[in-house]
Amino acid sequence: MKEAGLKRINGAAIELWTITAVFIISLMTFLAPAISGADGNWYAPNRQDFEVANVGFNYYQNYVLPFLVRACYLFFAFSLLNFRVVPRIIRNEEKSRQYWLAASLVLGAFAVILLSQFYLKQYLVIAPPNKAAAFVQLVQESFLLTFQMALFFIAYLMVRYFCAWVLLPFLRNWWAGNTISREKLLLVVLWAIVGFFLLTIHAPELFFLWFFGLPNAVLLYNYSFGTLIPAAYARKRPFLSYMVRVLPLCIFAFALVAFVVVNILDDEDDGFGVALVNALIQFLVVAPAAWTMFKRQIKGKEELYALKKELGTSAANLDLLRSQINPHFLFNALNTIYGTALQEGAERTAEASQMLGDMMRFMLHENMQEKIALVRDVDYLNNYISLQKLRTQSSPDINIQVDIQPGIMPHLQVAPMLLIPFIENAFKHGISLREPSYIKVSLEVKENSLYFDVYNSKHPRPLHDPEQYHGGIGLANVRQRLQLLYPGKHELLIRENARDFFVHLVIELAGGKK
Repeated sequence: MKEAGLKRINGAAIELWTITAVFIISLMTFLAPAISGADGNWYAPNRQDFEVANVGFNYYQNYVLPFLVRACYLFFAFSLLNFRVVPRIIRNEEKSRQYWLAASLVLGAFAVILLSQFYLKQYLVIAPPNKAAAFVQLVQESFLLTFQMALFFIAYLMVRYFCAWVLLPFLRNWWAGNTISREKLLLVVLWAIVGFFLLTIHAPELFFLWFFGLPNAVLLYNYSFGTLIPAAYARKRPFLSYMVRVLPLCIFAFALVAFVVVNILDDEDDGFGVALVNALIQFLVVAPAAWTMFKRQIKGKEELYALKKELGTSAANLDLLRSQINPHFLFNALNTIYGTALQEGAERTAEASQMLGDMMRFMLHENMQEKIALVRDVDYLNNYISLQKLRTQSSPDINIQVDIQPGIMPHLQVAPMLLIPFIENAFKHGISLREPSYIKVSLEVKENSLYFDVYNSKHPRPLHDPEQYHGGIGLANVRQRLQLLYPGKHELLIRENARDFFVHLVIELAGGKK
């Protein structure tokens, strides 16, 4: 799970309303002559075919209703596929069920188109002596129309996800000040400008090659980086395996581009030429380039990981040297304070000494491990919160609410010291002895996932704050550790304003032996 950022605009809703508006306007334009009722001899492109075959023509039965039923069903199927089926397939949600639903919608489209073709070309069935041949012709035409609609839908999906995955993120990151995304946005603008220039100089072949080639290259590059190359990288001959996976995609791109360009230009030679050049560029240039960049990235990550590991070892050694004061002296001192407090009847002091000793043992032992039991980390949180309550419980304007799930399974493990910085931050910035303050902490585990929320008030730091030069671990450090220890397995959301601070953390936990 990626770290949450700015709230995204609901582009799917805008797209749905736009398509619906265009559909309704087109439908009203189509039905306008029939609704007006001005004349019974309205224009219909297939009327003349009925007259030539000497077959009676009904404007509603043989033109309006067939087109109306076909358009409504295709709009329904398009909306369902575009806004529900395809997104769920991409998110790996009930994939087999979505595939069946998609196949059913396509078969339904074929049936509706066949039925509408029957009434649009009813003269073929009534007039000729060979009705079986006429029916076969209608079936063939319906199949080709269905196939054509499917190809146009796939082309629409390519443009849609090119905009959603490439163009819109470029724009969003550009406004956020991301320099790399500005360069990518410049590429998109260049694509549009060059395409417009090729249109103005009347070079349709170059225009279609540029118009389809660049989005095709971006999609193939991203898909190769995210799916094809990682899947082939572990094979015996990874590059050959990768190119074998790319080949069907290039063949499909050739067929799709050829179909669209041939239908637009009405020239098979130009259409197949543009499609062939595009497919060769994708296969011989884009695919090898993606492979090369992936290998460079892998090499860079390995070098970075080695450097971070060396740096972490050095930092750990330095911390160990700094902490080499004899811990037995501190524990003996705490035990002495604990015993003295019990003798004097100071139960709160004794309890605080015991909790402080438990926290020190945690810091000296469990804190040095890569993973610890989650229950031990929760014990440390409870001790820390209890100690903090000792200094705040005398103030009625300070409200501290803690809701930590009891009975956490002992086999669940987590990296130590990931949660406590958020609690420290809450007490450091959220507590004021002069103003009303609050801290709300909740922790629960669901299906091996840890859900941790901290919500606190926010106050300006006093001028002579004793913690001014003791920053603790820090949220930036925690964010970095989460990226290193739980890549793709955590979600961190931090929101703040002038008065409140909110943290929401989700971690997919590792389980030890049950």
